[in-house]
Amino acid sequence: MTLSATEFAGEAKPIYEMYAFSDFGMEVRACLEYKKQCMDSPLVHGMAFISATYARLTARVESEYTMEIVDKSVPGKYIVELGGNQTWVVYTDKKGKFALDESGKALVSSGLYSGTVRIAILPSKKATKVYDKYSTCHVRGGNVAIASRTEYSLKWKTVGASCKKNGLLHFALPHHLPAMKGDTKSVKSVALNSATRGKMVAQVTKTGEWTLSEKENDLEVDFYPTTKPSAKMVKKLADIADEWGLNKTSWYFNGKQYQKYASLCLLAADKAIVGTNKKLLNTCLTKLEKLIEPFLDNTLAPPLNYETSYGGI
Repeated sequence: MTLSATEFAGEAKPIYEMYAFSDFGMEVRACLEYKKQCMDSPLVHGMAFISATYARLTARVESEYTMEIVDKSVPGKYIVELGGNQTWVVYTDKKGKFALDESGKALVSSGLYSGTVRIAILPSKKATKVYDKYSTCHVRGGNVAIASRTEYSLKWKTVGASCKKNGLLHFALPHHLPAMKGDTKSVKSVALNSATRGKMVAQVTKTGEWTLSEKENDLEVDFYPTTKPSAKMVKKLADIADEWGLNKTSWYFNGKQYQKYASLCLLAADKAIVGTNKKLLNTCLTKLEKLIEPFLDNTLAPPLNYETSYGGI
């Protein structure tokens, strides 16, 4: 499902802008010339609703599949099935009127629309009432705040009439759940599978904040594998004497190559392999220090640039 506008498909191409960033997402808008007709959307990790706020545009909820409206008995709410395979709920302002277009693949406002449209996939029938309760509170961004070595918070930027009364509905990943504390509550009837990170379970917070606490870990961490190779098995140390070099046209492969050389120095520093002889280690470190210079002075191609809007390389 995609949120768009009929005007964007015409000759007047919209101007896209990413205008605000947070640790967990960004805020984007698409406007026609003079910015009097716009669509504004937040894109945030874990958001329960895909939302867009329209200003004088013909709102469209589009799909690659044929839609069927199975329930529109409640003003401002449409239950839509996609090809009999997925069920979605669409929330609009109560005064807005929407209907399927001729293709049957888009839910379109009857005229110029100024208001918010929110959509969400329904994982179960029970989820409908949950979404109804939290549909007027949506997230605009989120930032991390570190309280201590073991505790941190995710502070959500929220907008909507029910945020303080009912709270924010937002999805958590599996690794969040054991660490969650405070007033955040799981809504087990609303769960979705993420693309690569397991099952997401909806959480509700009235404070707009998640507090997470991890146990202190006493494990020693180093760069060596659990099972160290014996001196007889290590033949690669001979590579220390070879001529070292980098391919100056790829940051990715240069990084892999540099990691290989650094691993040789780790082996040369392991007494289980070389004993007390530090000759190989000294040679290795000298070559490694010289090899890192192109990374530090930014002379690899293409050179890195700092992006000031996002605040990163």
